[in-house]
Amino acid sequence: MPLEFDGSDDVSPAPSRNLVYGEPGMGKTYSLRTLPGFALPAVLIDLDRGASSILGGFEQGQLRGFIPDRFAKSGRKEVPAAYEQVKDKLTEVHKDESINTIVIDSFTELYQNIMDYVMNKNNKPLDSAPTQPDYGMAMRFCIKFIEALSEMNRHIVVICHEDNHTNDVTGITKVTPALTGKLATKIPGYFDNVLHAKVKGKGDKREYIWETVPSGLYTARTRTQGIDPEIPQDFNLLMKNFNDK
Repeated sequence: MPLEFDGSDDVSPAPSRNLVYGEPGMGKTYSLRTLPGFALPAVLIDLDRGASSILGGFEQGQLRGFIPDRFAKSGRKEVPAAYEQVKDKLTEVHKDESINTIVIDSFTELYQNIMDYVMNKNNKPLDSAPTQPDYGMAMRFCIKFIEALSEMNRHIVVICHEDNHTNDVTGITKVTPALTGKLATKIPGYFDNVLHAKVKGKGDKREYIWETVPSGLYTARTRTQGIDPEIPQDFNLLMKNFNDK
């Protein structure tokens, strides 16, 4: 079934960088159906390998799906391939001026692909425990990736799983994007909107919403003016208001 988009065709003068995170089933991937006309065509890098089934298929010219291989043959063994394939795809997209939006689904999975790349680069078995230098190298690759993505002058949507982080000193638990260590707090700083996806109500009253302001539990924020603390999961609304700021 081809995708149907509900967005308007308003001209977008400024890129909007959005980080959406939440538990499975909270509408994170499905919300891509609300991308406005000015944000299309979009390239969706489907690292979780589930977007096509959730969205009903990819339609060339609207949403161009790309699913990297986790591993590739190198001689007699398989080596991690996804991270380098994603970088190659972004280099291709950078040269294609027709692409208006880049979607990464999900950065949580990309981090694991980066860690696999690091372990292989350091000649370590992928199933062995990473050391502190391995974590440090993976963190640097993640930050460089986000910085390069931010400099591409396109609308950006990065989807993450969520995780609970407990402060060892205060004992306070916060819900953040599911990224290891300091990345959970560093990566959100590169985005205009950090949106926590959740569902309110049940049955016919079920609503998919984004939290846009921080609470005592959730990490969230927005640089978009005039946005309520909770809004429907609608990129058309979010990006249009961002451009009106």
